[in-house]
Amino acid sequence: MKAHDITELVALLKRRDIDGFRNNEAKVRLGRLSVAYLKHLAKLLGLSREDFEVHFNPAGPAVSGDTWLQSTRFAVMLAPNDHGVLFRRCERLEVEGTRGKPTYHWSTRYPNRWASYDELGDPSTFAAKVKRCEADPRDW
Repeated sequence: MKAHDITELVALLKRRDIDGFRNNEAKVRLGRLSVAYLKHLAKLLGLSREDFEVHFNPAGPAVSGDTWLQSTRFAVMLAPNDHGVLFRRCERLEVEGTRGKPTYHWSTRYPNRWASYDELGDPSTFAAKVKRCEADPRDW
């Protein structure tokens, strides 16, 4: 991912004018940049393609939406908010779904962690921070 794309992503995440996201162009751009960033982050985290999913939820017309990286080890959310980037240790739990087909739920037993949007500017350093939450004893 290019540095100017990351700079644009951080600027969009820092927006406080929610009405600005009524302009669908801003929401679409935020979605594209967020998905690209989280896929790049997954590579830096050493995740194989089978071990993670990235989803953009555009939500309604008056909000920005959110983008999630869900993996067998980590969860990361990018969305404009007052706290920054949410991340946490994660586990994918297989449970029986409808008609006997397996479905997956993401464990929420680990605490949320927060990083500033500016920390996204150095993806390798941010990936290292996310990795540290996997071994942090405060998660238990």
